[in-house]
Amino acid sequence: MASRRKILMVLTIGCLSLALEGDQTSAQIAPPTQAPQTSPSGGFPLRGPGQSRSDEAQQLLQQAILHFESRRSVSARIWQRVELFGKQLEGSGTYLEQRSDEGLQLRLELKFPLEGDPCVVLQVSSGRYLWKYEKFRDTPRLARIDTARVLRALQEKGDPPVPGKIGDWPGWGGIGRLLRGLNATFAFTQAEPATLTGGFPVFRLEGRWRPERLRALFPEQAGGAGEGRAGDLDALPPHVPHYVVVYLGRDDLFPYRTEYHRLGASSPAASRPTGDSTIAVMELREVTYNAPIAREQFYYDPGTLEYSEQTDQWLESLGAGR
Repeated sequence: MASRRKILMVLTIGCLSLALEGDQTSAQIAPPTQAPQTSPSGGFPLRGPGQSRSDEAQQLLQQAILHFESRRSVSARIWQRVELFGKQLEGSGTYLEQRSDEGLQLRLELKFPLEGDPCVVLQVSSGRYLWKYEKFRDTPRLARIDTARVLRALQEKGDPPVPGKIGDWPGWGGIGRLLRGLNATFAFTQAEPATLTGGFPVFRLEGRWRPERLRALFPEQAGGAGEGRAGDLDALPPHVPHYVVVYLGRDDLFPYRTEYHRLGASSPAASRPTGDSTIAVMELREVTYNAPIAREQFYYDPGTLEYSEQTDQWLESLGAGR
């Protein structure tokens, strides 16, 4: 039977982020060299001036991050399907995000049925504290991060998050953190037009592990990496993907769908995947942005539930610990 921690790794919206929780810093990636451009029809071009096919996918993802973080608010329904113990599980929930004078406000709530007892994943931030709650069967776990203290430490270090830039900031949580984690962890080299259900036009971006990130995550499984190999992908635990696919709206670069895949046993890691399997899918539906959200949605009261203080761990992961 898999451990509680591994189950939560798979079920949570940021399954990759949780798998990398011990290494929260992101690789330094330069921001796009050109401002986002739209085509005469209002959509985004697949390739901008001076871009090659090898960098267009990464550039589109970085533009998507900046566009997402520039919106005053985002609200959506979340749907997720995962493969667990040979079974398919579906979960759903709500995602709310708002930028205010108090800072980034966030609410992410997901519920999955597990043998009649739901697994709950919750992130809530009013701009002052970030609360992270997990409940698996009868065991709840709560953690708190003092966001004001983190920002003060980064400012003292001279490396605060800069709006409108990618940099090495991993994001507080939710979709922004997920996208930044994907950008830092995977090299996106394929971008092509595609459509989702109903003919909705999107860009399909495909990303493979950056060798240095794979070595850092599982150094004991990266034998031969010094000779240019990224390690044995088949040796990765079953809840860790071999590659990811992100679908961005052509008109707004919104991340409507994210897929986590594993290659088939006979599929060479260097070639386009064939016969692979999808271990997790996340969709954002009924999306609305730039509409005011009530402040009460971002309030969390722990009551008598004990919590662990994780601010120091965050500061250490960002190189700002004392």
